[in-house]
Amino acid sequence: MKSKLWTRDFSLITVTTVLSAIGGEAIMFPLSLLVFDETGSPLLSAIMLITGFLPDIVLAVLVAPFVEKWNKKTLIVVLDSLLLLLYVGIGVFLHFASFNYAVMLVFSLVTSTISIIYNLAYQSWLPDIIPVGQEQKGNAVGTTIYPFVTMAMAPLSAWAYEQFGMARIFFFVAALLL
Repeated sequence: MKSKLWTRDFSLITVTTVLSAIGGEAIMFPLSLLVFDETGSPLLSAIMLITGFLPDIVLAVLVAPFVEKWNKKTLIVVLDSLLLLLYVGIGVFLHFASFNYAVMLVFSLVTSTISIIYNLAYQSWLPDIIPVGQEQKGNAVGTTIYPFVTMAMAPLSAWAYEQFGMARIFFFVAALLL
């Protein structure tokens, strides 16, 4: 009898990872648009984008051994909950306060750091939940999530930023995480 790829755990981690990728990876583009709109500076916008990718380069190697020691499922739930709180918090901040570049830069760095830890936990847990005999299909699904979501969300998030504003995008992403 052939095993089934789309088990409960595999389906749940795939759906939650897609939603988390939308929030964690694809939010950087409209955030850089916000910075440009508020400051008029392409340099500050570029710095904002860089802070979104910096943890991927710097922290991945340093954090991976610690991620291996924790329960991956619990870690993913905790990180998604933390991101939910951060997105609601920054959405409220942007809704009621004026733009602050330093706050947005710190937010970008913190959420990007959480995202890399999430991604490491996901990548290390994925092989454990793919049924025997479905490794190739399961890995194919797992490795296409982040590139596909990032590519698809860039134009969609730019449109949403233009139509609804950044605070509402943060609230939407928080709702996805919930």
